[in-house]
Amino acid sequence: WVLQASGTTNHITSVHFIDTLKGFAVTSSELLKTTDGGQNWFIQDTMNASLGPIFFIDNNTGFVAGNGTMLSTVNGGQSWNTKNCADVIPTCFWAINSDTLFTGGMGSGSLGSTPTIAKSVDGGVTWNVFHQTGTYGGFNDMFFLNKDTAFATASFFAQGYSYYIFEKTTDGGLSWSYP
Repeated sequence: WVLQASGTTNHITSVHFIDTLKGFAVTSSELLKTTDGGQNWFIQDTMNASLGPIFFIDNNTGFVAGNGTMLSTVNGGQSWNTKNCADVIPTCFWAINSDTLFTGGMGSGSLGSTPTIAKSVDGGVTWNVFHQTGTYGGFNDMFFLNKDTAFATASFFAQGYSYYIFEKTTDGGLSWSYP
């Protein structure tokens, strides 16, 4: 590994490369971009939002999940549109296509502080909570093999103990089980 200058003094929370040269990174309030494989980064945009994981489906379509906010692009990050996001403090995000989106993390607002996964089937216009577990904590990451099969990891705390789980879905997130 080689240390790279990021062009920001803020903590980078997520990074995603579209190809070997073009990539994006986010801090809590900045969207960074590189077009030379990470040699040089520039701040593409600053936002008054709490940004989290970034994910691209292809060269044009990408998303940044935030606490109550989601940014989406259809032109490779040249411009971003703001949409609502699930009532989740996101730590992970996955898009099957531009309509079917998943975000996971710690619930907020009416969901409480439990590990939560939410799904949208309309590009982020509406969100449904499909999975909550534990007492206090969040989902850490998720990975989809296809539109139906995925894995997710979570950590949560209950009754003075820490729990770490690895879960699997085979029905597009409707149900989750321990593999």
